[in-house]
Amino acid sequence: MRKKRTQFRLHNLKHLAMISLILLLIASCNQGNKKEDKISGLEVKGSVHSINLEYHDPNFSDQEGKDLFVANCTICHTLRYISMQPDFPRKTWKAEVTKMVEKFGAPILPENAEKIVNYLNKIKGKDIAKK
Repeated sequence: MRKKRTQFRLHNLKHLAMISLILLLIASCNQGNKKEDKISGLEVKGSVHSINLEYHDPNFSDQEGKDLFVANCTICHTLRYISMQPDFPRKTWKAEVTKMVEKFGAPILPENAEKIVNYLNKIKGKDIAKK
């Protein structure tokens, strides 16, 4: 008898918890539906917020190897992603390019891989003095 009473209470608690969760969800969805503001680029419509930011591609220097770098690396990566990488020593850039070719199948010809490594080292090399 006691076991049935415990199961009945647990069953009721589960239902109560589910109903409470649904009511909380409904209440949170209805908050702020009447409000529409524009605050310095922030647009608020109900409970949905968005910010419009300008997008700028990073500028990489025009040096030997840039065309190969852009043609081969931006197949998978954005210029912004590459610009966010830390400055690496040349051996790390070489390992990264090798990894992209061998592990991920990047279509970089062997004769172009070294030129790409040289370019990456010029623009993001740790062992090169930046101009």
